[in-house]
Amino acid sequence: MVLGTMSPNSWFNRPYDGPYKKPKSKPSVKVFISYSHRDSEVANALRQRLTAQGLSVVIDSGALRPGKSIQKFIEESVRATDATVSIVSKYSLLSAWVALESEEVLRRQRKSFFGCYLDEEFLRPGFVDDALDYADLKMRDIGENIKKRIDKGRSFEDLYGDLERYRLLGSSIDKVVGRLRESACLSLQPDDFSESVEKLVQALRNLNG
Repeated sequence: MVLGTMSPNSWFNRPYDGPYKKPKSKPSVKVFISYSHRDSEVANALRQRLTAQGLSVVIDSGALRPGKSIQKFIEESVRATDATVSIVSKYSLLSAWVALESEEVLRRQRKSFFGCYLDEEFLRPGFVDDALDYADLKMRDIGENIKKRIDKGRSFEDLYGDLERYRLLGSSIDKVVGRLRESACLSLQPDDFSESVEKLVQALRNLNG
């Protein structure tokens, strides 16, 4: 039975070069989402969209184990991921914990940072001064409580941690806002959410070459 003449370029006529090797797939980009818990609804919606696009997402609502130090979780998450997506709002920028996350990212200059805003407060000329006043007020209140504890011979380790975080907020807010204002940030407001997420996904995938 004649099967027909095989083309010179037929797969059967090609020289054997060893067993077939499946092309290596690129590792998934790992993303840390930084946000204020007041913006949890948007943060979780963003996590779902990024995960659906095959990106690996680290967010405290799913990765922070009970009993683990929040500060260590932040440091490890920033170090172990390729990029931090900061959900920017008037709440997040005044959060001492988010300030710690932003400071950790800025300290690691090779880490990619994407700002996605829910409001435009950070663009207001007087925002940084208002934020500094807020940090000063919180530190003053905490300082007064520490003094009361000392006067009564009581320990104040819990208050000292809060004091240090608000001190960090006061020392870093100008750098964080300056970075946001100088960057091309994406709007996560309702009318812009879907389009901005598409742009964010593409930018994150580009990190993998």
